[in-house]
Amino acid sequence: MLQWKPIQIVYSGDGQAFLAGTGSTSSHLVWTTWSSRQGRGRGADWHNNCVPNCAEGTFTAYPATVRVYRPRRVAGYLLFTRMTTTYIRTQPPYPGYRRPAVTYKLDYDARTNTLFWSVP
Repeated sequence: MLQWKPIQIVYSGDGQAFLAGTGSTSSHLVWTTWSSRQGRGRGADWHNNCVPNCAEGTFTAYPATVRVYRPRRVAGYLLFTRMTTTYIRTQPPYPGYRRPAVTYKLDYDARTNTLFWSVP
């Protein structure tokens, strides 16, 4: 069984969008289900508006549920390789988030030994 339940999931390359709890950007995801097949949790998808720039921008929380699934061995670790975020009320106001749910794929770059989430 996958042992480690993430408290936050950074899925953007620059950290300007990530999943965490609903209270603040440092709060934790709440996992309601965790097994060898999937994990289900709730929290918020936090996005920085980058106004006037990303260093001085404001993060906004968009309440969401998250499901991680499709366990596979990647770089020697057993990891969930798919993640679906479903927005509870409103989704972020950016073109890539116009759907009520977004699914990501975990990729691995062996040259840099880096894991990253992408939209398949």
